[in-house]
Formats: sequence, structure tokens, C-alpha cells
Amino acid sequence: MRKVIVALSVVAVAIVATCGWCTWVLVKPGGRTLANIEIGGNRIVRIWSKEDTKDWRWCVYYEIIENGEEIVPAMYLTSDRGEPFEFQAAYADNGNLACVWQSNPKVQFDWVILYDNATRESWPQVWWCEQRSDPREWEGRYRRLQDENPVLRARPW
Repeated sequence: MRKVIVALSVVAVAIVATCGWCTWVLVKPGGRTLANIEIGGNRIVRIWSKEDTKDWRWCVYYEIIENGEEIVPAMYLTSDRGEPFEFQAAYADNGNLACVWQSNPKVQFDWVILYDNATRESWPQVWWCEQRSDPREWEGRYRRLQDENPVLRARPW
């Protein structure tokens, strides 16, 4: 009987420990805000990182919020290894095109976020089936941003 009680106790402790760990992973505070950049029209590009519990790495995401409501859902950009990210923004077409980019030369991954207010789309989109525009259209939009913003001319598409 004593062996049964010990075995049940060990199982009970294992269950409690497992549930406690799962609860901590799901509700633990985390992430780091990397930037909240206003791009006009009461729109904000929010960039942050948080730990992805599926593969145990920190991922950088962006979303676009307008008047407090999400208009572009969270999209994955890259991994966060604690780099000192820095961001800049540029505009074209009377503010209808916005570009946000990571500008710190010490950070190896170099990416841009584009937003077109006319189509209410952004680039990049992780789920290509949701991307209505052809990638070549985005390249054209980026060229237009480069034409109106000399600081972007040295940045390749």
C-alpha cells in the first residue's frame, strides 16, 4: 500500500509541476517593444518581439493600427537576438505610401515595412494567399518611395 501512495504522490507532483510550467509559459509577461511609429492618418506601425513557445526563439512582429484598431494583423519579420534596433520612416505620394525600416548598420538583418493607404495593404505579408498585390507592384511602390526620399536610394529592394 505504501508503494501505491508513493507512486500516486509522485504522479500528482508531476502533474502539478507540468500544469504550473504550462501556465507560466502561457501567461508570463514578456516581449519587448521595439517601436511605435506614426505613419499618418492616425496609423501606427507597432513593432515588437516576443518568445515563440513553439520553437523557443524570440520573433519580431509588426502590425498596423488605425484609430486604436488593428488594420494589418501581426506579421513575422525576423528573429530577435537582442540587437539594438533603430527605425526610420519615409513617405511618398502625399503620405499615401509609408516605409519603415531598420536602420542600424550594426544589425545584420535589413528589412522594410511598406504600407499603401490606397489599397490598405502592407508588405511583407507572411501569408501569401492573403497578399492581393503582386510583389512587382510592391517593388514599384518602393521605387516611388526611393524617388521621393534620397535616404532610401542606397537601400536595395
